Amino acid sequence: MTMETETLVKSVGSYMDSLESITNWLIVVMLLKTWNAYSGTREFEVLGAKIDRRHAATVLLGIYCFAFTALALQFGRLHEVLRYIPDAQFGVAATSVVTHAWLLNPFSYFGNDPLEMVFGAISFGLWPVIWWFGGLSLRSAEPDPKNALQKTLLVYYGAASFFVVMLIVFIWTSLARYDFGVSYWFSVGSKVVGIIAGAFAGSRMFDKLANKFPAEIQIEKVVD
Repeated sequence: MTMETETLVKSVGSYMDSLESITNWLIVVMLLKTWNAYSGTREFEVLGAKIDRRHAATVLLGIYCFAFTALALQFGRLHEVLRYIPDAQFGVAATSVVTHAWLLNPFSYFGNDPLEMVFGAISFGLWPVIWWFGGLSLRSAEPDPKNALQKTLLVYYGAASFFVVMLIVFIWTSLARYDFGVSYWFSVGSKVVGIIAGAFAGSRMFDKLANKFPAEIQIEKVVD
């Protein structure tokens, strides 16, 4: 194994760690903003900076767009690194990806154990739930439908989210270079079922919780 190939193989774990950190940070911001709305507080903090409610939607959309752009970049880099690893060492890299301890690891695979496939489906199914939770936090921030910047950021947020999912699919295909066996594709299939179920559960959660914000959030008109 040359130093160059060894470095590529080791970088795979670093990219997975980076993806885990970005998603954890994103989830924390979403949870804090939603909790802030339910508590009725007019301001919330991001990295120590207090954000007034009238600017909250724009700031949140900017944060989410940045986070999903970072996810897309890291998933894209991971995909490229996997492409350049020779077949002889690819098994080591692929195994480090599928066994990474990241709770939301969309590539998790531990063989043909049905229970493990269920766990993998749940972990990937949490992705759309989190996406809908992001929508809930945005709803609590009272976005202005006439604000051109917010509309642009919202479109970008949706496009970046879709691009992240497509990169995950590309990496699933890349990992198949290593002969995990037919059970690997059964695992991928279970994750597809998981993301569909997660999208449904997330949308139901949004419908039920969006109408339970404090009354002043639901009816207040923000005047610039």
